[in-house]
Amino acid sequence: MKKRFLASLLTGLLIVGALPVGASAEWKQNSDSTWSWLDSDGDPIYYEWKYINGNWYFFNSDKTMATGWVTDIYTYYMGADGAMKTGWITDNGKSYYLGADGKLVKDTVVDGIYINEKGVAQPKEAQKVLLDNKYVKITYLGFNETGYSKQLKVQIDNKSNQELIIQTDKTSVNGYMVYALFSSTVLSGKSAIDEIEFNDSDVTNGFNTIEGKFTINRADCTRIENDAFSINL
Repeated sequence: MKKRFLASLLTGLLIVGALPVGASAEWKQNSDSTWSWLDSDGDPIYYEWKYINGNWYFFNSDKTMATGWVTDIYTYYMGADGAMKTGWITDNGKSYYLGADGKLVKDTVVDGIYINEKGVAQPKEAQKVLLDNKYVKITYLGFNETGYSKQLKVQIDNKSNQELIIQTDKTSVNGYMVYALFSSTVLSGKSAIDEIEFNDSDVTNGFNTIEGKFTINRADCTRIENDAFSINL
């Protein structure tokens, strides 16, 4: 009985030893100097994210490691080494900000810098205080353009002890009166990011000089201030 058990065990070990052993996953440099990642079967992966040695990588449909901009529902940026980037980056002279998850941040303010709808950071030196009185401080952050409108992004700091409604009045672009869409409610002691919006069909003579007035109203819509502003883009 014991001899038969040992014989069976030996036969099993010989069979296992004869099976192919899977190789470890590894990098492979291709003849065109691109890189691929081979899985444990030795096959290059494609159209897939892979976490390798503490970094995320994306592999294209042609089975090569991606570098530069990658769009996979969201937009990401991969460095020259293929690793996904986070934080501030510069590409072709423009600055961008990538969140902790690598996604390109759009239409928001980071570190006091406005990032437009395309993800491009607006130069901080272009910011301008449009109005600063005892009630509010309104700062121009940057310019944004959508498919149907032009927008001035502004930050409103409510310095008063009451809720305020800020609106625009008698607005002109390059000397022509236009309708500007803007109404922002800001709580006491708080700040808000909003935009003064102009319809493209109303702006037919360039978009360089914007002038008008900010009206400051209480929560019950009682007007308490009416101050002029202007900006050259």
